[in-house]
Amino acid sequence: MGLAAFDPQTFHRASPQFNLGLQLKDDWILAKLVLTIASKEPGGLSGNLADASYSTEEKKEDGEEEEEMTEIPSSWVTAPPKSGRLRFIYKGTDVTPEMRAGLAMSALGWSPHVHERQRRGGIVV
Repeated sequence: MGLAAFDPQTFHRASPQFNLGLQLKDDWILAKLVLTIASKEPGGLSGNLADASYSTEEKKEDGEEEEEMTEIPSSWVTAPPKSGRLRFIYKGTDVTPEMRAGLAMSALGWSPHVHERQRRGGIVV
């Protein structure tokens, strides 16, 4: 999922699995946003994220990826690495819509009213 398709209010239900290449700007921004949301909602990083893994994407001699860690450091909320592959599942369900909207507005220029349209005479405007 890219930034254009990301909905900060419903991602925990619609697409909770993340597989992010942190060298890509959109994936890095998405990682930072989701990690920030996870850290601020009840449960924190460890309670809201499952099956987390990070690899440098460098190959070992046997051809396998080098696995660096399976727990995301709290320092990554403000400064995730700018390379490697980050995978996790967002399992948090205690959502804070106002906080999510505020973070999305500041990080993405997102407006929570974009999806609300008024109907006039049967025509969506």
